Amino acid sequence: MTRYFTLPYDCGQRGLRMGAGPLRLVEALGVEAEELAPESPYPQENRTSFELYRALAARVAESDEFPVIFSGHCGASIGALAGLGADAILWFDAHGDYNTPDTSDTGFLDGMCLAVATGRCWHALARTIPGFTALDPRRVVHVGARDFSPGEREALLADGVRLGPDFDGLDATRLLVHVDLDVIDARYGRANPYACEGGLSPDEVLDVIAQARSRFTIAGLDRLLRPNLRPRRPHRRGRGAHFRSAVAPATALHAAAPAAAGGRLAPPASRARAGARALQTSVC
Repeated sequence: MTRYFTLPYDCGQRGLRMGAGPLRLVEALGVEAEELAPESPYPQENRTSFELYRALAARVAESDEFPVIFSGHCGASIGALAGLGADAILWFDAHGDYNTPDTSDTGFLDGMCLAVATGRCWHALARTIPGFTALDPRRVVHVGARDFSPGEREALLADGVRLGPDFDGLDATRLLVHVDLDVIDARYGRANPYACEGGLSPDEVLDVIAQARSRFTIAGLDRLLRPNLRPRRPHRRGRGAHFRSAVAPATALHAAAPAAAGGRLAPPASRARAGARALQTSVC
């Protein structure tokens, strides 16, 4: 069985910017998902984000069901990794996500998430996440990155992160799959303002997941399906078209991912609904 979660937050704010994406996409895909919430009612980017990571880790750890996570920020992968006890990550993202507070020129926490997962920064807060153990960077397979901060690519390579779908010699058994939709080339649909040209097609993403499935157990799927959109207004036809453009790759991935990951990502009824929704969203 599959268990769906949503973390509809961006920079600690619920339903704003990329945080709007999970709510819209759960509706578009026709699935029921449990929304996780932070402990504190007063949102702050760092505190709220780590509260969400802790909540996700605890919920994932207590369930035997296959977790599929829809999130508005990359940090959900930190909580998923801790809760699942996965020993490797397949990381799809247009960006490196390997900055630290000392190297970032923006301070954007989302750009540090892989660095947190691998123990490069935010050590004290990371230790508050149940089950968290820093992942060896050599167990990260980073696919689709093409927009790096200064020095970021060099840091990834120096730490042994695999830039590209190279699984040879990877010492791992349980793999967490993280997909930020901006890994998809913008010509297939612009997921958010950070999407850029030169990315993968949805089929190429699925092909890499299938390669991983042939070698490892897929422990969970963390999908950053996050179009930067507010709720549609019927009289604003342009916004509706924008949403369909952004969500089309997401629904295509959702419909086809079960086969790529060994048929374990959704029960038959959910897969059928997802496939129907994908068709409707792509063409209407």
